Amino acid sequence: MKGGGCPPPLPSSMENKISWVEKKLWLSSLLYCCIYWAVGWNTAERTEILTSALAETLDYFSLELNYGGSILLVKILTLGVIITVSLIFVHPLSIVTFIFEESINSDVKGFIVILFWSLSLVFMLYYFDYFADILVVTSSTILFRFDLKKKKVNVWQIVSITITLAIVFYTAGMLSHGLIIGG
Repeated sequence: MKGGGCPPPLPSSMENKISWVEKKLWLSSLLYCCIYWAVGWNTAERTEILTSALAETLDYFSLELNYGGSILLVKILTLGVIITVSLIFVHPLSIVTFIFEESINSDVKGFIVILFWSLSLVFMLYYFDYFADILVVTSSTILFRFDLKKKKVNVWQIVSITITLAIVFYTAGMLSHGLIIGG
């Protein structure tokens, strides 16, 4: 480009593709909601396995919890872990900074990042099916977050929207599993 002029215009086929993507930002929210619905459904299917693991853990510490309470606790803990891990993957340094209030030096940050990713790798290899759920949720969260940022939504509003939609559609997935499959 000589003389610092304007870039050449995009071909009309490129303009149509870009404008289609720009007009369809709601697709990421639909994808995000459907993924949380599917994770809620999968968690409802795994509830028996997770409940027995929780019962063993509670027995180890000599604690008692009735069966209905343990099922509810498993569902709430699963949702909490999935949302927390997803937000940590989406905003890892901001959460570390929030926890330590920017008072840590770069060596400590490096150690924390290495420790975090090492533990993540162990988790990924040992519990691959759960890791796959978290990976899909995190990917859709990142996509949804980018689309919300394009609309100039504040960070605290993005976090509030993602958490609210996650809770609603996770619960919808669990309830629909109970209604359709019965359990």
